[in-house]
Amino acid sequence: MPSVSDEELAQLSVRQLNQRLQGHDRQVVSYLKHKRRTIKNRGYALNCRVRRIQNQLQLEADNLLLRDQIRYLKQTVASLQGRLQYYEPTQSTCPSLLQAAYIPPLSYTMLPSTLP
Repeated sequence: MPSVSDEELAQLSVRQLNQRLQGHDRQVVSYLKHKRRTIKNRGYALNCRVRRIQNQLQLEADNLLLRDQIRYLKQTVASLQGRLQYYEPTQSTCPSLLQAAYIPPLSYTMLPSTLP
């Protein structure tokens, strides 16, 4: 059996591996190709796990940032609602102001006639 390290086996292209294994027993060729595929699949699985973990960490960081933004916006809304209630006149405190600010709805009978 030809001596090929796992690292070298993973780095070889299929064409290079076929050239190296030319003339060897069919079982040896089959075994080395299977071993190469297994090594490659393990590498792909490892890369996938790393990428998934990085993605999860990024999503968790984004989630924390969005939660902070929501908390800030809720505080801003509460503050603005409090200020609005402070400045909004209520009927019990300023009835004359409310009556003075009342604008009756526009009706067609109130419009000046444009007909001769």
